[in-house]
Amino acid sequence: MLQGTWSDIARAVFRVGELRAEICKLFLKEIWKECCAMVSKKEPSLLRKSSAAEMQDLSLKKVSADLDNRCPLLYSVLMTAATPAQRKRSESIEEKLLPSVVVAAAVVLKQCCQNMNAVQLMVATLIKYTGFHVSEI
Repeated sequence: MLQGTWSDIARAVFRVGELRAEICKLFLKEIWKECCAMVSKKEPSLLRKSSAAEMQDLSLKKVSADLDNRCPLLYSVLMTAATPAQRKRSESIEEKLLPSVVVAAAVVLKQCCQNMNAVQLMVATLIKYTGFHVSEI
């Protein structure tokens, strides 16, 4: 019988190779389910928006909130992966990571569904109308 806090039990289970592999499979399956729900047409994501009016209302904070609400595991994985090694996650760190995490999630979800391109449209529009140019080296 296992004893201790939930954290102690989870650590003990995670140390067993076969159990760890099964937990990882379940975790990945849950992320896949979240992504499938996010790209579903039944409840369209903000990432599916593409009209001019919808694009004017789109912001990275809104997309971030949508991701956190509808894909909490994917969002947590991306936030954890993006957090610098020397720092703990805090609100100020999360604000700084928000653009890269949202763009990363948008790129990943676009692989699942080509219509999930609102962030890509927003970036392309910013580049086009701000006169940003990449100079050749």
